[in-house]
Amino acid sequence: MYQSIISKRRISYVKLKQGIETLLGKIYFLELSDQKPDRSQKNGFDHIEVYGATISYDALVAKLAESEKVIKVERPHHTTHDIEIKDGFLFRCTKELLVEKIKREEMV
Repeated sequence: MYQSIISKRRISYVKLKQGIETLLGKIYFLELSDQKPDRSQKNGFDHIEVYGATISYDALVAKLAESEKVIKVERPHHTTHDIEIKDGFLFRCTKELLVEKIKREEMV
């Protein structure tokens, strides 16, 4: 596990010893974060964030856009492409693993 402060909140990044099997492939990393500084988050989960390990980011977004409404969201720490699944829960595509951002910006 590794903890870091990103966008003014603590993020814990956990690597699982055995991946969790899903329809999209195995999940090996789990990211848990504190409440946003503006306290705007509600209880529970609000999104799942995916990174394509075997497909480029642009190809992943293009494939999803064939059947889904994909929304580009620009933030100070990273840009994502989101799809609302149900009741505000999001499927979020990200260009890189969080651990790569941590290595680049904090482990220099």
